[in-house]
Amino acid sequence: ADEGCQEKSLDHLLRFIADKNYNGLYKATERQELAINILSDSKTFNVVLKDVRKAYKTHAIKKYSGKKIAKKIVLFEKDLVDFVCQWILTLSRDRILVAPKWIADRNYNLACRKGLAVLNVLADKFGLTITEIDINNCYPRLLYALNKLVLPQNFYGVDKVNKKIISIALNSFMYKKEYRTPLKIQKNQSKIRLVKLGFDEVVIKFLMDKFFLTPFKGDVFNYFAHFERDLIDQLIELVDMDKNEGCVRRHDSLILFNNEQEFDLSL
Repeated sequence: ADEGCQEKSLDHLLRFIADKNYNGLYKATERQELAINILSDSKTFNVVLKDVRKAYKTHAIKKYSGKKIAKKIVLFEKDLVDFVCQWILTLSRDRILVAPKWIADRNYNLACRKGLAVLNVLADKFGLTITEIDINNCYPRLLYALNKLVLPQNFYGVDKVNKKIISIALNSFMYKKEYRTPLKIQKNQSKIRLVKLGFDEVVIKFLMDKFFLTPFKGDVFNYFAHFERDLIDQLIELVDMDKNEGCVRRHDSLILFNNEQEFDLSL
């Protein structure tokens, strides 16, 4: 982490306010004052770091297992100060905007770097609420829709117990020419695995016909990422920007700050 990040962020914010006050009439907003208080006092800043750290550890323990938890926490620590400083500046704005970082059809912006639990902690420091509108079971739902089918309820199982194994299956059913197992047997094994996981036979045929012989594993991911991007674009069109203080896209969801709009989530 950049040890000077806190000071640089404070300097950036103070210069921004000074520039806005070129005619002596500008007054710092409540959120700007909160950001200044956090960045100018090491004790307050460290409390924010502690709260964010705690939220991430709780999230990591729930999401990962074994040695992966410790590894993820170590990586998080390296990025913690920079991440928090960026969000303090972001949340101090009148309208909360996050710079896009597109790679193909996925936007790896600041809001995608950590889970929603961490963002909620930071937003709370500024008196902001976060509303997430997400596409449940996005990739399987797209997969079924492309085949004119409706995704079965509880597709991932109770409490999404099968989500990880289904995600692995969708990323590993393709032919692997480096294996000694003949193509025909590999294909049959992949089909059996998908059947056992509850995939419809129409969907399985679609996957096999379109992707089993793909030379690049990432082709499946990229294919669905394109449709995912279109869906989020359509979702943004439904948002009344006058009824929130920021609309930020994540991969398969939107997060709205201080949202006052009601949504019919059955659409």
